[in-house]
Amino acid sequence: MRLNLENNQPEVAQKNIRQLEDAAQDLLMDVREAILNLKMSAQISAGLSANLDLFTRKYARFSGLPVEFTRSHEIDNLIIDGEVETQIMRIVQESLSNIRKHANAEHVRISLDLQESKLVLSIVDDGRGFDPERTQSRYKPSSYGLAIMRERAESIGAQLHINSNPIEVQI
Repeated sequence: MRLNLENNQPEVAQKNIRQLEDAAQDLLMDVREAILNLKMSAQISAGLSANLDLFTRKYARFSGLPVEFTRSHEIDNLIIDGEVETQIMRIVQESLSNIRKHANAEHVRISLDLQESKLVLSIVDDGRGFDPERTQSRYKPSSYGLAIMRERAESIGAQLHINSNPIEVQI
């Protein structure tokens, strides 16, 4: 930026300043998200339903992304193995992080239900979508989050299904 100013290119310097501001804002959100995730990890378990409710309310407050959490009444009394609960929380955390960073969503709905004696977690946003086939390579740095979510699900005997309707953008 200094060189741009010295070379009488203030508009280029302004553009670089805006890019730095955006990067700093993104980093601040990442740090806040990491702190929230650590706080939730250290919290004494009140049960999956209560922890998800608390986490989604806090996440919505700090991120500015409205997150609605619903659950069936049977969930509140369900006793879930600690490792299963941890992996589900981590999947939710990674999902919200991906939505915040990539989806350009205005709202997220998370639901937790029992269907045919199976615990079903659903995370739906109104973002721009993506092509799951192109982003699920375990070797692409941009898709580590999806690969890790899949591994977390498999580690507890669950299945991860990703449905997305990408919106094509032409420039």
